[in-house]
Amino acid sequence: MQDQAVARGLVAAYHAMEFDAVGINALDLAAGLDFLLEITADRQPPVWLSADLIHQELDEAPFPSGIILDKGDSKIGVIALTGSLPPAMMEDEVGPSAPTGTSGLALLPWRQVLPELVARFSPESDLLVLLSGLEAADNEAIAAEFPEVHLIIVAGRNTEANLHPRRHNNTVITAVGRQGKRVGLMEITWTRDRIWFDQELAQLEEKRQELDRLNWQWRSLQRSLQWVEEERSPGGSEPPAAETESQKIYRQRMAAYQDELQQEIEALQKAVAELEQVAGRRQAGSFNNLFFNLDHNFPEDAEMLQMVATINQEINEIGRGQAAVRRQNQEERETSPYLGWTACAQCHQPQTANWQQSRHAQAYETLEQRQRQYDPACISCHVTGTYEDDESLALSLPAPLRGVGCEVCHGPGRQHVAGRDQAGAATALTRRPPAETCRRCHTVDQSPDFNYLEAMNYLEELCRPTP
Repeated sequence: MQDQAVARGLVAAYHAMEFDAVGINALDLAAGLDFLLEITADRQPPVWLSADLIHQELDEAPFPSGIILDKGDSKIGVIALTGSLPPAMMEDEVGPSAPTGTSGLALLPWRQVLPELVARFSPESDLLVLLSGLEAADNEAIAAEFPEVHLIIVAGRNTEANLHPRRHNNTVITAVGRQGKRVGLMEITWTRDRIWFDQELAQLEEKRQELDRLNWQWRSLQRSLQWVEEERSPGGSEPPAAETESQKIYRQRMAAYQDELQQEIEALQKAVAELEQVAGRRQAGSFNNLFFNLDHNFPEDAEMLQMVATINQEINEIGRGQAAVRRQNQEERETSPYLGWTACAQCHQPQTANWQQSRHAQAYETLEQRQRQYDPACISCHVTGTYEDDESLALSLPAPLRGVGCEVCHGPGRQHVAGRDQAGAATALTRRPPAETCRRCHTVDQSPDFNYLEAMNYLEELCRPTP
Protein backbone atom coordinates (compact mmCIF):
# COMPACT_ATOMS: atom_id res chain seq x y z
CA MET A 1 0.00 0.00 0.00
CA GLN A 2 2.91 2.34 0.64
CA ASP A 3 4.04 1.72 -2.92
CA GLN A 4 0.65 2.92 -4.18
CA ALA A 5 0.89 6.10 -2.13
CA VAL A 6 4.33 6.79 -3.59
CA ALA A 7 3.10 6.05 -7.11
CA ARG A 8 0.17 8.46 -6.78
CA GLY A 9 2.48 11.14 -5.43
CA LEU A 10 4.98 10.70 -8.26
CA VAL A 11 2.30 11.00 -10.92
CA ALA A 12 0.99 14.16 -9.24
CA ALA A 13 4.52 15.58 -9.15
CA TYR A 14 5.08 14.81 -12.82
CA HIS A 15 1.88 16.68 -13.64
CA ALA A 16 2.92 19.63 -11.49
CA MET A 17 6.36 19.82 -13.13
CA GLU A 18 4.72 19.60 -16.58
CA PHE A 19 6.69 16.63 -17.83
CA ASP A 20 6.01 15.78 -21.47
CA ALA A 21 6.95 12.09 -21.33
CA VAL A 22 8.11 9.50 -18.81
CA GLY A 23 9.94 6.29 -19.66
CA ILE A 24 8.52 3.41 -17.59
CA ASN A 25 11.15 2.29 -15.10
CA ALA A 26 11.24 -0.66 -12.70
CA LEU A 27 10.56 1.71 -9.81
CA ASP A 28 7.45 3.04 -11.54
CA LEU A 29 6.06 -0.51 -11.58
CA ALA A 30 6.64 -1.16 -7.88
CA ALA A 31 2.91 -0.78 -7.08
CA GLY A 32 1.89 -3.01 -9.98
CA LEU A 33 1.02 -2.47 -13.62
CA ASP A 34 -2.74 -2.35 -13.01
CA PHE A 35 -2.35 0.44 -10.48
CA LEU A 36 -0.06 2.44 -12.76
CA LEU A 37 -2.53 2.09 -15.62
CA GLU A 38 -5.33 3.21 -13.31
CA ILE A 39 -3.66 6.41 -12.14
CA THR A 40 -2.44 7.35 -15.63
CA ALA A 41 -5.73 6.61 -17.40
CA ASP A 42 -6.65 10.28 -17.88
CA ARG A 43 -4.17 10.42 -20.80
CA GLN A 44 -3.00 13.86 -19.74
CA PRO A 45 0.69 14.72 -20.00
CA PRO A 46 3.08 13.26 -19.23
CA VAL A 47 2.76 10.36 -21.65
CA TRP A 48 4.09 7.10 -20.20
CA LEU A 49 6.24 5.16 -22.66
CA SER A 50 7.75 1.70 -23.01
CA ALA A 51 8.60 -0.18 -26.18
CA ASP A 52 9.89 -3.40 -24.59
CA LEU A 53 7.27 -3.99 -21.85
CA ILE A 54 4.51 -6.38 -22.96
CA HIS A 55 1.64 -8.26 -21.39
CA GLN A 56 2.10 -11.83 -22.57
CA GLU A 57 -1.44 -13.00 -21.83
CA LEU A 58 -2.97 -10.14 -23.81
CA ASP A 59 -0.16 -10.14 -26.39
CA GLU A 60 -0.01 -6.35 -26.38
CA ALA A 61 2.02 -3.46 -25.06
CA PRO A 62 0.30 -1.64 -22.18
CA PHE A 63 1.96 1.70 -23.03
CA PRO A 64 2.88 3.58 -26.23
CA SER A 65 6.40 2.97 -27.47
CA GLY A 66 7.11 6.58 -28.37
CA ILE A 67 5.79 10.05 -29.08
CA ILE A 68 6.59 13.04 -31.31
CA LEU A 69 6.66 16.39 -29.47
CA ASP A 70 6.38 19.73 -31.25
CA LYS A 71 8.82 22.16 -29.64
CA GLY A 72 9.01 25.44 -31.51
CA ASP A 73 10.13 24.70 -35.02
CA SER A 74 11.51 21.29 -34.09
CA LYS A 75 10.00 17.84 -33.71
CA ILE A 76 11.43 15.86 -30.81
CA GLY A 77 10.98 12.10 -30.99
CA VAL A 78 10.92 10.34 -27.61
CA ILE A 79 11.09 6.55 -27.31
CA ALA A 80 11.60 4.42 -24.18
CA LEU A 81 12.98 1.05 -23.07
CA THR A 82 12.14 -0.13 -19.54
CA GLY A 83 15.10 -2.50 -19.38
CA SER A 84 14.27 -4.29 -16.12
CA LEU A 85 11.36 -5.30 -13.89
CA PRO A 86 11.07 -5.10 -10.10
CA PRO A 87 12.09 -8.36 -8.39
CA ALA A 88 8.48 -8.99 -7.34
CA MET A 89 7.46 -9.05 -11.00
CA MET A 90 9.99 -11.61 -12.14
CA GLU A 91 8.27 -14.72 -13.41
CA ASP A 92 9.92 -17.02 -10.85
CA GLU A 93 9.24 -14.64 -7.95
CA VAL A 94 5.62 -13.60 -8.52
CA GLY A 95 3.60 -14.78 -5.51
CA PRO A 96 0.82 -13.79 -3.15
CA SER A 97 2.75 -10.74 -1.92
CA ALA A 98 3.42 -9.37 -5.39
CA PRO A 99 1.53 -6.28 -6.56
CA THR A 100 -1.63 -6.86 -8.57
CA GLY A 101 -1.24 -6.93 -12.31
CA THR A 102 2.22 -8.46 -12.27
CA SER A 103 1.65 -11.90 -13.80
CA GLY A 104 2.26 -12.23 -17.51
CA LEU A 105 4.56 -9.22 -17.79
CA ALA A 106 7.73 -9.62 -19.81
CA LEU A 107 10.43 -7.52 -21.44
CA LEU A 108 11.40 -7.97 -25.07
CA PRO A 109 15.11 -7.76 -25.98
CA TRP A 110 16.02 -4.27 -27.12
CA ARG A 111 17.61 -5.65 -30.29
CA GLN A 112 14.20 -7.04 -31.20
CA VAL A 113 12.19 -3.85 -30.77
CA LEU A 114 14.63 -1.01 -31.43
CA PRO A 115 15.23 -1.39 -35.21
CA GLU A 116 11.55 -0.98 -36.05
CA LEU A 117 11.17 1.75 -33.45
CA VAL A 118 14.05 3.82 -34.83
CA ALA A 119 12.88 3.28 -38.42
CA ARG A 120 9.42 4.58 -37.46
CA PHE A 121 10.37 7.61 -35.38
CA SER A 122 13.67 8.76 -36.88
CA PRO A 123 12.29 10.14 -40.21
CA GLU A 124 9.77 12.30 -38.31
CA SER A 125 12.19 13.56 -35.64
CA ASP A 126 14.70 16.37 -35.81
CA LEU A 127 16.12 15.07 -32.52
CA LEU A 128 15.49 11.48 -31.37
CA VAL A 129 15.71 10.83 -27.61
CA LEU A 130 15.78 7.41 -25.95
CA LEU A 131 14.69 7.13 -22.30
CA SER A 132 16.56 4.03 -21.19
CA GLY A 133 16.45 1.73 -18.17
CA LEU A 134 19.20 -0.45 -19.65
CA GLU A 135 22.71 -1.06 -18.35
CA ALA A 136 25.70 0.97 -19.55
CA ALA A 137 27.00 -1.68 -21.98
CA ASP A 138 23.63 -1.91 -23.72
CA ASN A 139 23.33 1.86 -24.06
CA GLU A 140 26.78 2.07 -25.60
CA ALA A 141 25.90 -0.77 -28.01
CA ILE A 142 22.78 1.15 -29.06
CA ALA A 143 24.89 4.26 -29.68
CA ALA A 144 27.27 2.22 -31.85
CA GLU A 145 24.51 0.56 -33.89
CA PHE A 146 21.92 3.34 -34.12
CA PRO A 147 23.46 6.76 -34.90
CA GLU A 148 19.88 7.94 -35.55
CA VAL A 149 19.39 7.97 -31.75
CA HIS A 150 20.86 11.34 -30.82
CA LEU A 151 20.43 11.39 -27.04
CA ILE A 152 20.10 8.59 -24.48
CA ILE A 153 18.90 9.59 -21.00
CA VAL A 154 19.48 6.73 -18.56
CA ALA A 155 17.47 6.12 -15.40
CA GLY A 156 18.36 2.62 -14.23
CA ARG A 157 17.69 1.05 -10.83
CA ASN A 158 21.38 1.25 -9.95
CA THR A 159 21.96 4.79 -11.17
CA GLU A 160 23.12 6.40 -7.93
CA ALA A 161 24.65 9.55 -9.40
CA ASN A 162 24.44 11.75 -12.46
CA LEU A 163 26.52 10.75 -15.45
CA HIS A 164 28.07 13.68 -17.25
CA PRO A 165 27.22 13.55 -20.98
CA ARG A 166 29.67 11.80 -23.25
CA ARG A 167 29.48 11.15 -26.97
CA HIS A 168 29.49 7.67 -28.50
CA ASN A 169 29.38 7.71 -32.27
CA ASN A 170 26.56 10.19 -33.09
CA THR A 171 24.84 9.70 -29.71
CA VAL A 172 25.26 11.55 -26.43
CA ILE A 173 24.63 9.42 -23.30
CA THR A 174 23.81 10.92 -19.92
CA ALA A 175 22.12 9.75 -16.72
CA VAL A 176 20.28 11.20 -13.76
CA GLY A 177 20.60 10.02 -10.19
CA ARG A 178 17.80 8.28 -8.32
CA GLN A 179 15.08 9.88 -6.21
CA GLY A 180 15.46 13.41 -7.53
CA LYS A 181 18.32 14.37 -5.22
CA ARG A 182 20.30 15.74 -8.12
CA VAL A 183 19.21 17.84 -11.02
CA GLY A 184 20.78 18.84 -14.28
CA LEU A 185 20.33 21.45 -16.96
CA MET A 186 21.40 20.43 -20.45
CA GLU A 187 21.22 23.12 -23.11
CA ILE A 188 21.33 21.72 -26.63
CA THR A 189 22.04 23.68 -29.79
CA TRP A 190 20.67 21.48 -32.53
CA THR A 191 20.60 21.80 -36.31
CA ARG A 192 18.70 20.26 -39.18
CA ASP A 193 21.77 18.20 -40.08
CA ARG A 194 21.15 16.09 -36.93
CA ILE A 195 24.80 15.49 -36.08
CA TRP A 196 26.89 16.15 -32.97
CA PHE A 197 30.00 16.65 -35.11
CA ASP A 198 30.79 16.77 -38.83
CA GLN A 199 31.85 13.24 -39.77
CA GLU A 200 33.09 14.31 -43.20
CA LEU A 201 35.23 17.06 -41.72
CA ALA A 202 36.82 14.60 -39.32
CA GLN A 203 37.47 12.18 -42.18
CA LEU A 204 38.99 14.98 -44.24
CA GLU A 205 41.46 15.75 -41.47
CA GLU A 206 42.40 12.08 -41.21
CA LYS A 207 42.91 11.83 -44.97
CA ARG A 208 45.06 14.96 -45.02
CA GLN A 209 47.27 13.57 -42.26
CA GLU A 210 47.60 10.27 -44.11
CA LEU A 211 48.47 12.11 -47.34
CA ASP A 212 51.18 14.08 -45.55
CA ARG A 213 52.62 10.84 -44.21
CA LEU A 214 52.70 9.23 -47.69
CA ASN A 215 54.28 12.32 -49.26
CA TRP A 216 57.02 12.12 -46.65
CA GLN A 217 57.54 8.44 -47.51
CA TRP A 218 57.70 9.42 -51.22
CA ARG A 219 60.41 11.97 -50.59
CA SER A 220 62.34 9.46 -48.48
CA LEU A 221 62.06 6.91 -51.29
CA GLN A 222 63.42 9.37 -53.84
CA ARG A 223 66.42 10.06 -51.61
CA SER A 224 67.05 6.32 -51.28
CA LEU A 225 66.95 5.82 -55.06
CA GLN A 226 69.34 8.75 -55.53
CA TRP A 227 71.74 7.19 -53.03
CA VAL A 228 71.77 3.92 -55.04
CA GLU A 229 72.68 5.82 -58.20
CA GLU A 230 75.48 7.68 -56.43
CA GLU A 231 76.90 4.38 -55.17
CA ARG A 232 77.16 3.07 -58.72
CA SER A 233 78.75 6.25 -60.13
CA PRO A 234 80.48 8.23 -57.36
CA GLY A 235 82.18 10.82 -59.60
CA GLY A 236 79.53 11.11 -62.24
CA SER A 237 82.12 11.23 -65.11
CA GLU A 238 82.73 7.53 -65.45
CA PRO A 239 80.19 4.95 -66.69
CA PRO A 240 78.27 3.40 -63.80
CA ALA A 241 79.69 0.21 -62.37
CA ALA A 242 77.93 -3.06 -62.93
CA GLU A 243 74.94 -3.37 -60.63
CA THR A 244 75.35 -5.97 -57.89
CA GLU A 245 72.68 -8.58 -57.30
CA SER A 246 71.65 -7.01 -53.98
CA GLN A 247 71.40 -3.57 -55.58
CA LYS A 248 69.28 -5.01 -58.37
CA ILE A 249 66.86 -6.65 -55.91
CA TYR A 250 66.69 -3.46 -53.83
CA ARG A 251 65.99 -1.34 -56.95
CA GLN A 252 63.18 -3.68 -58.05
CA ARG A 253 61.56 -3.60 -54.63
CA MET A 254 61.83 0.16 -54.39
CA ALA A 255 60.36 0.58 -57.89
CA ALA A 256 57.38 -1.60 -56.98
CA TYR A 257 56.92 0.32 -53.73
CA GLN A 258 57.14 3.57 -55.69
CA ASP A 259 54.30 2.53 -57.98
CA GLU A 260 52.17 1.37 -55.04
CA LEU A 261 52.85 4.58 -53.10
CA GLN A 262 52.03 6.73 -56.11
CA GLN A 263 48.66 4.99 -56.51
CA GLU A 264 47.82 5.52 -52.80
CA ILE A 265 48.74 9.20 -53.03
CA GLU A 266 46.57 9.72 -56.11
CA ALA A 267 43.62 7.94 -54.45
CA LEU A 268 44.01 10.04 -51.31
CA GLN A 269 44.27 13.27 -53.31
CA LYS A 270 41.00 12.38 -54.99
CA ALA A 271 39.32 11.53 -51.66
CA VAL A 272 40.52 14.79 -50.13
CA ALA A 273 39.18 16.77 -53.07
CA GLU A 274 35.78 15.08 -52.78
CA LEU A 275 35.59 15.64 -49.02
CA GLU A 276 36.54 19.29 -49.44
CA GLN A 277 33.46 19.68 -51.63
CA VAL A 278 31.08 18.60 -48.83
CA ALA A 279 32.91 19.15 -45.54
CA GLY A 280 32.03 22.31 -43.69
CA ARG A 281 28.67 22.71 -45.42
CA ARG A 282 26.85 21.02 -42.55
CA GLN A 283 26.38 22.39 -39.05
CA ALA A 284 27.00 20.19 -36.02
CA GLY A 285 25.02 20.34 -32.79
CA SER A 286 26.49 21.07 -29.38
CA PHE A 287 25.49 20.92 -25.72
CA ASN A 288 26.30 22.63 -22.46
CA ASN A 289 25.62 20.69 -19.28
CA LEU A 290 25.43 21.48 -15.59
CA PHE A 291 24.67 19.05 -12.74
CA PHE A 292 24.21 20.08 -9.14
CA ASN A 293 22.91 18.56 -5.91
CA LEU A 294 19.63 19.66 -4.42
CA ASP A 295 20.56 20.71 -0.89
CA HIS A 296 19.33 23.18 1.69
CA ASN A 297 20.81 26.10 -0.25
CA PHE A 298 17.95 25.85 -2.72
CA PRO A 299 14.57 27.29 -1.72
CA GLU A 300 11.72 24.82 -1.34
CA ASP A 301 8.86 24.83 -3.82
CA ALA A 302 5.69 25.26 -1.75
CA GLU A 303 3.49 23.11 -3.99
CA MET A 304 6.00 20.28 -4.19
CA LEU A 305 6.74 20.47 -0.48
CA GLN A 306 3.04 20.02 0.28
CA MET A 307 2.87 17.00 -2.05
CA VAL A 308 5.80 15.36 -0.29
CA ALA A 309 4.28 16.05 3.12
CA THR A 310 0.97 14.52 2.02
CA ILE A 311 2.67 11.40 0.68
CA ASN A 312 4.75 10.96 3.83
CA GLN A 313 1.69 11.37 6.05
CA GLU A 314 -0.27 8.78 4.05
CA ILE A 315 2.65 6.32 4.16
CA ASN A 316 3.04 6.84 7.89
CA GLU A 317 -0.64 6.18 8.55
CA ILE A 318 -0.57 3.01 6.47
CA GLY A 319 2.47 1.84 8.43
CA ARG A 320 0.72 2.67 11.72
CA GLY A 321 -2.06 0.26 10.79
CA GLN A 322 0.42 -2.43 9.81
CA ALA A 323 2.24 -1.99 13.11
CA ALA A 324 -0.98 -2.52 15.07
CA VAL A 325 -1.44 -5.88 13.34
CA ARG A 326 2.20 -6.84 13.91
CA ARG A 327 1.99 -6.14 17.65
CA GLN A 328 -0.56 -8.93 18.04
CA ASN A 329 2.01 -11.46 16.85
CA GLN A 330 3.98 -12.30 20.01
CA GLU A 331 5.82 -15.13 18.26
CA GLU A 332 7.90 -12.66 16.25
CA ARG A 333 9.27 -11.10 19.44
CA GLU A 334 10.04 -14.43 21.10
CA THR A 335 11.97 -15.77 18.13
CA SER A 336 13.86 -12.57 17.31
CA PRO A 337 17.63 -12.87 17.86
CA TYR A 338 17.65 -9.27 19.13
CA LEU A 339 16.81 -8.40 22.76
CA GLY A 340 17.39 -4.66 22.89
CA TRP A 341 19.69 -2.37 24.81
CA THR A 342 18.10 -3.07 28.22
CA ALA A 343 19.45 -6.63 28.11
CA CYS A 344 22.94 -5.31 27.44
CA ALA A 345 22.68 -2.82 30.31
CA GLN A 346 22.46 -5.63 32.85
CA CYS A 347 26.19 -6.32 32.48
CA HIS A 348 27.48 -3.25 30.64
CA GLN A 349 25.99 -0.37 32.56
CA PRO A 350 28.75 2.26 32.03
CA GLN A 351 28.87 1.63 28.28
CA THR A 352 25.07 1.76 28.07
CA ALA A 353 24.92 5.02 29.99
CA ASN A 354 27.38 6.58 27.54
CA TRP A 355 25.51 5.15 24.55
CA GLN A 356 22.30 6.78 25.76
CA GLN A 357 23.94 10.16 25.16
CA SER A 358 24.70 9.36 21.52
CA ARG A 359 22.73 10.17 18.38
CA HIS A 360 22.36 6.43 17.77
CA ALA A 361 20.22 6.22 20.88
CA GLN A 362 17.96 9.05 19.64
CA ALA A 363 17.66 7.72 16.10
CA TYR A 364 14.04 6.57 16.50
CA GLU A 365 13.05 9.84 18.15
CA THR A 366 14.17 11.77 15.07
CA LEU A 367 11.61 9.82 13.03
CA GLU A 368 8.89 10.50 15.59
CA GLN A 369 9.64 14.21 15.41
CA ARG A 370 9.13 14.11 11.64
CA GLN A 371 6.13 11.75 11.77
CA ARG A 372 8.04 9.10 9.78
CA GLN A 373 8.32 6.34 12.42
CA TYR A 374 5.93 4.12 10.44
CA ASP A 375 7.57 4.60 7.05
CA PRO A 376 9.17 1.30 5.89
CA ALA A 377 11.61 3.21 3.70
CA CYS A 378 13.10 4.93 6.79
CA ILE A 379 12.52 2.73 9.79
CA SER A 380 15.14 0.00 9.29
CA CYS A 381 18.07 2.42 9.79
CA HIS A 382 16.60 3.88 12.99
CA VAL A 383 16.00 0.67 14.96
CA THR A 384 17.93 -2.37 16.17
CA GLY A 385 18.02 -5.41 13.87
CA THR A 386 18.14 -6.21 10.18
CA TYR A 387 14.92 -6.18 8.20
CA GLU A 388 15.97 -6.13 4.55
CA ASP A 389 13.61 -9.00 3.66
CA ASP A 390 10.55 -7.34 5.23
CA GLU A 391 10.97 -3.79 6.48
CA SER A 392 7.42 -3.78 7.86
CA LEU A 393 8.70 -6.02 10.69
CA ALA A 394 10.50 -2.98 12.07
CA LEU A 395 7.27 -1.00 12.47
CA SER A 396 6.08 -2.67 15.69
CA LEU A 397 9.24 -3.16 17.72
CA PRO A 398 9.20 -2.81 21.52
CA ALA A 399 10.88 0.22 23.09
CA PRO A 400 14.28 -1.45 23.80
CA LEU A 401 14.72 -2.09 20.04
CA ARG A 402 13.84 1.46 18.98
CA GLY A 403 17.00 3.34 18.19
CA VAL A 404 20.35 2.12 16.89
CA GLY A 405 21.25 -0.05 19.83
CA CYS A 406 24.25 -2.10 20.89
CA GLU A 407 23.30 -5.14 18.78
CA VAL A 408 23.40 -3.19 15.51
CA CYS A 409 27.17 -2.89 15.84
CA HIS A 410 28.04 -5.92 17.96
CA GLY A 411 25.55 -8.52 16.69
CA PRO A 412 22.35 -10.20 18.02
CA GLY A 413 22.45 -10.77 21.76
CA ARG A 414 19.92 -13.52 22.50
CA GLN A 415 22.43 -16.41 22.34
CA HIS A 416 25.05 -14.31 24.12
CA VAL A 417 22.71 -13.70 27.05
CA ALA A 418 21.45 -17.28 27.05
CA GLY A 419 24.99 -18.61 27.41
CA ARG A 420 25.61 -16.32 30.34
CA ASP A 421 22.35 -17.29 32.08
CA GLN A 422 23.11 -20.98 31.68
CA ALA A 423 26.52 -20.59 33.38
CA GLY A 424 28.21 -21.44 30.12
CA ALA A 425 30.55 -19.54 27.86
CA ALA A 426 28.68 -16.58 26.42
CA THR A 427 28.59 -16.45 22.64
CA ALA A 428 31.20 -14.03 21.39
CA LEU A 429 30.04 -10.77 19.83
CA THR A 430 31.73 -8.41 17.40
CA ARG A 431 33.84 -5.87 19.27
CA ARG A 432 34.50 -3.50 16.35
CA PRO A 433 31.89 -3.52 13.56
CA PRO A 434 33.21 -3.70 10.00
CA ALA A 435 32.72 -0.76 7.66
CA GLU A 436 30.02 -2.65 5.75
CA THR A 437 27.83 -2.65 8.87
CA CYS A 438 27.97 1.13 9.14
CA ARG A 439 27.58 1.82 5.45
CA ARG A 440 24.36 -0.15 5.32
CA CYS A 441 22.74 3.05 6.58
CA HIS A 442 25.49 5.65 6.29
CA THR A 443 25.26 5.71 2.50
CA VAL A 444 26.65 8.39 0.22
CA ASP A 445 23.18 9.90 -0.11
CA GLN A 446 22.30 9.84 3.59
CA SER A 447 25.74 10.56 5.07
CA PRO A 448 27.97 12.06 2.36
CA ASP A 449 30.62 13.09 4.93
CA PHE A 450 30.71 9.77 6.80
CA ASN A 451 34.21 8.60 7.72
CA TYR A 452 34.39 5.08 9.13
CA LEU A 453 37.66 5.47 11.08
CA GLU A 454 36.60 8.77 12.64
CA ALA A 455 33.24 7.27 13.59
CA MET A 456 34.88 4.26 15.25
CA ASN A 457 37.27 6.43 17.24
CA TYR A 458 34.37 8.60 18.40
CA LEU A 459 32.19 5.66 19.44
CA GLU A 460 34.98 3.81 21.22
CA GLU A 461 35.83 6.93 23.16
CA LEU A 462 32.17 7.56 23.92
CA CYS A 463 31.44 4.05 25.18
CA ARG A 464 34.67 3.60 27.18
CA PRO A 465 33.80 3.34 30.89
CA THR A 466 34.57 6.48 32.87
CA PRO A 467 37.36 5.77 35.46
